[in-house]
Amino acid sequence: MKIPCSKCGVLIMPTTAARNSGACEPCNSATRELIDEAKRRDLPDVEPRPLEFRASRVSALTVEYTEDYIVHGVYFEVGDPEVDGHHWNFSRSFKDDDGVCTVREPQRAVVYNGIRRIVVSRGKVVCEFDVRGQKATGFSVLVVLFDLNDAQWREVADMFDRVFLGETCYTRADT
Repeated sequence: MKIPCSKCGVLIMPTTAARNSGACEPCNSATRELIDEAKRRDLPDVEPRPLEFRASRVSALTVEYTEDYIVHGVYFEVGDPEVDGHHWNFSRSFKDDDGVCTVREPQRAVVYNGIRRIVVSRGKVVCEFDVRGQKATGFSVLVVLFDLNDAQWREVADMFDRVFLGETCYTRADT
């Protein structure tokens, strides 16, 4: 169960609070002001549009960058993102939990908790972004199609369950 940061009120893991005298990582490291300023900046007005692509590569990975910074994620790729391809991922680190991070590579968009609804089913992910997510990514809806064998699907589905643990926007449909 998460508890509020003693300085800004964002919900954090009890281990983070214990490590930082009740504060979240941004407040503890004095970067909260920078984060809040970035959130207030005017983002470019865009007309969000839907995006659909078929991923040629799908990965479910847990990467331990340090003992305290472990990232769990699901990654979708097709082609070269610098040209006409797409690389997207949904990831999360629970020790310093700012929520689900959606990334459109190569660093074209990074947004935390910018999802209104995400439905994961065998062969398809449908992610509807909220207003902040739309402004950050430039898309209203992201649809990723993919083909996986049974073992790969279980691995990806289980990782989605882990990344979206406790998130009300998440639905897994095993059909």
